Amino acid sequence: MNKFFIIILLTSTLTYAEEVSVFGAGNLDSANPYGLTKTEKRILKNKNELGSIDTKVKTVNTTVNTLSERIDGL
Repeated sequence: MNKFFIIILLTSTLTYAEEVSVFGAGNLDSANPYGLTKTEKRILKNKNELGSIDTKVKTVNTTVNTLSERIDGL
């Protein structure tokens, strides 16, 4: 029984283990990621789009705060 449990445990562990790239392939946080799957490419594209949207929102928020201060000054 114990042998069977150990074999099942090792098999399931090896099944779900992911091989980590020594050279950083697939690392979405690097400046120039490479070796990406279709899903990872889509995630990277969404991440970049969200970053630009976030920058635009911060710019608009700053403008609104500046205008609000000007109105308060009047």
